[in-house]
Amino acid sequence: MKEGLVLWGQFVACSATIIIAGTLLTKYADMISKKVGLGHIFIGMVFLGWITSLPEAVVTISAMADIEQPDIGVGNIFGSILVNVFMLCLVDLLIFKGLIYAKATPHIILCATLSIIIILVSTAGIHLSHIYGTRCSNWFDPLNIKFSLISVAILITYIISTYALYRAEKTGKVPEIDPSCPENSTNVRLRTVLLKSIVCSVLILVAGILLSRTSDKIAEHYGIEQSFIGISLIGAITSMPELVCTFAAAKMGFANMALANIFGSNIFDVAILAFADIFYRKGSIYASTERASHSYQIVGILTVLMTAIMIAAVHYRYESKQRVNPVTLLCTLLYIAALIISYSLQ
Repeated sequence: MKEGLVLWGQFVACSATIIIAGTLLTKYADMISKKVGLGHIFIGMVFLGWITSLPEAVVTISAMADIEQPDIGVGNIFGSILVNVFMLCLVDLLIFKGLIYAKATPHIILCATLSIIIILVSTAGIHLSHIYGTRCSNWFDPLNIKFSLISVAILITYIISTYALYRAEKTGKVPEIDPSCPENSTNVRLRTVLLKSIVCSVLILVAGILLSRTSDKIAEHYGIEQSFIGISLIGAITSMPELVCTFAAAKMGFANMALANIFGSNIFDVAILAFADIFYRKGSIYASTERASHSYQIVGILTVLMTAIMIAAVHYRYESKQRVNPVTLLCTLLYIAALIISYSLQ
């Protein structure tokens, strides 16, 4: 009993650190974007998405390099992308009152579509890795770092996605929108903001490593599979920066930024798997998740389905006069189904 309380105390402390530091880091990233003159859309979908995904990166990579538990790392990524899309359901229900899809512009469809593509690449990669053991040949791996072909495909998809978003903004196909965080200051020096950003990044780094260790002990203490811990618990906690920033954007009425932050974060979250693959020395992280591979595939497919439904709603500018938007309700049910199936397959 005492050991369990200590573990949960450590978990709460690490989670609180990630939430607070991640939230501040998001605010500082927005200030930096103003001072260096980068476009708000590109910042929201790529740079801001990268910043708010830092907790996922730290937890996933430390799960591979530190405690060598690929199920926690991969489960964290798939849990995060699932929770991220579910956040849009909460935003629509609590703030937009069923109007988020009608207020968003069709330009957001590009980012959402790219997130679907990279999620499908990773999901298919996990499935294929258990069939063919897909891995780069020696001629492509002179340093013997055992970098998977799946990771190569994910990285290529990520680079193409980032370039496509950048070109869309530069050619005027994506309109500029306001920043996602309502509080920003133009009086603070860039050097000061950068210093604060570094401090927050270090806090997230340390807390993320401790969080991965604690979650592994919690899984052992309660006899819960690490994959479910990663999908349900750590995935939700490391997505808190996205939640805070998305709600801030929604409260200001910026439906585009709320959607862009989530879909942009999902693109980078999946790319984290490729970087984490380098740090796992026991083989391919995709082939090492055999016990929970079906859970990840189900979560990936349902996340894609939720995103596709939202794309259709934005395309047709679906507006519900009911208290609960049917699109939001359907996506919420898919989210619950993903958690239930994931737990039942452990």
